[in-house]
Amino acid sequence: MPIDKYLEKIQGARSFHKFVNPVPYEFIENPENYVILEGRSHKTFSYPNLLVSMERSHYNLTWLETLKILHQEDSVMLNLRQYIDFLNILKSGTAYDANGDRIFEEKVVEILNNIYAVRDPWRAEWLNNKFTIRGETTTIDYYKFNSDDQPIIMPDKLDQDTLMEDKQIDLDEWLSDANTQGLPRKDIARGNVYFWYLREGGATWFNANSGGIDLILHGSPSFLATWLGVRPAKLIK
Repeated sequence: MPIDKYLEKIQGARSFHKFVNPVPYEFIENPENYVILEGRSHKTFSYPNLLVSMERSHYNLTWLETLKILHQEDSVMLNLRQYIDFLNILKSGTAYDANGDRIFEEKVVEILNNIYAVRDPWRAEWLNNKFTIRGETTTIDYYKFNSDDQPIIMPDKLDQDTLMEDKQIDLDEWLSDANTQGLPRKDIARGNVYFWYLREGGATWFNANSGGIDLILHGSPSFLATWLGVRPAKLIK
């Protein structure tokens, strides 16, 4: 049965159970460690069904090194829009793993706390977005790989309703009302997330520690740290 049929069942399912005929992911190791993220369309950007790792990995690598290693492993780096959709699936209470099993609330809380709970240690993950500014035109750039395994840029003109100043923003409002590219809107309420708006050439990461939560759009792509990793995702074929 295609994944969209399973996802139709997910929408109305409230009890913890296993699907009778789970989607066969015969090439996915440890499917219980992946979350099903249904493909979506956000105006100019859309993506197919994905399996998203519950855990980060590949630490202490630059942004481009991380992209290349994931590509070699037939995995991808989530971009900001996909990342928000992933977090919203977890928050919805209807997240399922790649076996078709409902993810118990205790596990969901553990995953979310490991992403944005205000506590030590530092936790951070790269996201597949950079930014280019050419005169009055700004693009949010997604990176893919061509047939020669070389990274290529897929630019998208920046949504005009994008916050363009450093500001503390509300986490729940950002997750529920981000623009089509996953960016906070200009009028977003103040809150507990430190938003560092885009600069030329900046890469994106999300982090949390005992000092707070940060969404950083002007990170150095060459930066690396033992606490900065990535959350691999796999396309469902």
